[in-house]
Amino acid sequence: MNKSKKNIIIGVTIIILVTLGGFGSYKYTKYKDYKTLLNKAEAYMEIENYDKAIENYEKTLDYKNNKDIVDKINLAKEIKESKANYEKAMELYNKKDYLGALESFKKVSKRDSKRFNLAQDKIKECINIYVNENLDKAKALAKDKKYKEAHAYLDKVLSIDKENVVAKNLKDQYIKEEKELQEEIKKAGEEAKKVEEEQKKQAEEEQKIKEENKNLQGQVTTKKKAEEIVKNKVGTGNNNIKAICEGEEVREGVSYYSVHVYEVVEDHTATMGWYYVRKDNGQVFLWDLASDILKPI
Repeated sequence: MNKSKKNIIIGVTIIILVTLGGFGSYKYTKYKDYKTLLNKAEAYMEIENYDKAIENYEKTLDYKNNKDIVDKINLAKEIKESKANYEKAMELYNKKDYLGALESFKKVSKRDSKRFNLAQDKIKECINIYVNENLDKAKALAKDKKYKEAHAYLDKVLSIDKENVVAKNLKDQYIKEEKELQEEIKKAGEEAKKVEEEQKKQAEEEQKIKEENKNLQGQVTTKKKAEEIVKNKVGTGNNNIKAICEGEEVREGVSYYSVHVYEVVEDHTATMGWYYVRKDNGQVFLWDLASDILKPI
């Protein structure tokens, strides 16, 4: 091989080696950049800066399209949302909106290792507080006989704890008490109606007496008139019954005509009773000899 050919071979070899060296150097630099981005993404994940983590994970895909990286990006997005739900839940919890907090705690991801167990504990706590608050409200309303409102709070309890024994027992108890209350109200209404009817009847009778007395008032000015009033009361249609006014009498400050009523029977007379007629209004009373009481007729 002449010197010229040897020089050509050496030159080509050098070119190849330089080219290979440059390619290797390029690959190494590219790998180094990939690892730097990956490490940065992992570091951001540790400090929960999920936006930056996602940004750096996505940049690594420019160097290497790796399914593991895609999974990491999805995980970062999931935990980012999970953290937001946990923080929203805590905000609602601190505002005592336990039902709203409960729903947000339920959205915390199982893959969110920093918050998932905390969220589960808070879920139990929210349920307990919500249940107890609504049970207390139901009991207070039932105590005031407001059973419809009490049932509404018990329904809230059963909406998140279907097997809550206390709520179920209270619901049965209040249904029974409400039924008894309705029966009492119905009975009281019937009694009130009965009393009202009796009062109405009594008022009508009193009005009737007042009307009768009004018609008679001022008419009893003579003994003869007193006799006529008594005769009309006790002996109408029987000519054998006589009513004779025996005089005037004052009893407990009231002036009366005393009228003896008897029946003529063949050869003798039979006393039927003694009657008193009020002089002021003509009202007639039968004298009860045994008790010495005037009974209105």
